[in-house]
Order: sequence, then C-alpha cells, then structure tokens
Amino acid sequence: MKTQHEISKELGYSQTTINFILNGKRPISWPLAERLSKMFPEKGIREWKNSNIQDIRTALNQETLNTGEGCR
Repeated sequence: MKTQHEISKELGYSQTTINFILNGKRPISWPLAERLSKMFPEKGIREWKNSNIQDIRTALNQETLNTGEGCR
C-alpha cells in the first residue's frame, strides 16, 4: 500500500488532509473527486464525490498493485 505521503503528493493535497479523508474525518471535495476521476477514469467525478472511504482505499490499494510499488 502506498504511504499517505505518496498519496498526498500524487493528489496534490497535504498529508494531513489525506489522513483526514482516509479516516472519514473530512468529506471528499469536488476538486479531490476530479483528481480521483483522472487517476481512475472508470468512475466519474460525481461517483467519486459520492464514494465512501472504502472505495477510495480500495482504489489506492489497486493502484499500488498495478504499479508494483507495493512490492518492497
């Protein structure tokens, strides 16, 4: 799994913000939904905006598996 630091760099958000989002303490904003839809085009912006935290975690874990970065 990617670290929160790596995720924050890719999405252009602070590590604190990513931590809050992944722990359900901050909602998914429209700009974040747009960035997620660019990273994962199988879902549109509105779908990402309405996604739950588990959907985001799953997508980011899948991205790690696809790029091989999880193998250290």
